[in-house]
Amino acid sequence: MSTNNGGGRRGSPGRGGSAVAADFSLHRLITAIPPFLVVTGQEEQEKMQPEEQDVPFSFIDVPPDAPYAHALYELVEHGIVSGYEDEKGNLLQYFYPDQPATIAEFSKMLCKALGLPWDDVLPRTLSAQNDHWAYGYIARLELNGLAVFHDPLIQINSPISRAQFKSMLNELDISDVVTPNSENLSRAEAVLLLFSVLE
Repeated sequence: MSTNNGGGRRGSPGRGGSAVAADFSLHRLITAIPPFLVVTGQEEQEKMQPEEQDVPFSFIDVPPDAPYAHALYELVEHGIVSGYEDEKGNLLQYFYPDQPATIAEFSKMLCKALGLPWDDVLPRTLSAQNDHWAYGYIARLELNGLAVFHDPLIQINSPISRAQFKSMLNELDISDVVTPNSENLSRAEAVLLLFSVLE
């Protein structure tokens, strides 16, 4: 995404301005379809800005009348979410709203929605190390004391459970949002939840 939070850890090779350390989107799906999805970088997100398109930007897999569509496009405009790239770096206009959000994805979206800055330090969470694309967001939430990250063995590429995201919201004093009853939070549900935080 950008210079303030797109680089590698201090003293490490890092990823520079590469897509995986970017600010504007979700990351790789943990499910088998589709493969090789990565977060888009700032340069890719700029290509997606609705005002720069000949036609209004829209996701192929998001019906215009979907109950979360308005919230999704508002978050796109705020730079909180965007589309995905394939393994060749081609931008895909897919959001995969029914797929579960991972702990890493939700952590990044939450940080972006709340304006919590990327923290360029090594997190305690082992699965967020080795220049994981979300390490700076995980480090920030660790520094905020979120209980989800008290266990350094937590797998941040796993779907976030209802108990985990409710805990994260409560600890960040976001207790007035209606959370879904499903066991895992889908991307569509995450969008609706975070949009209510922005309002």
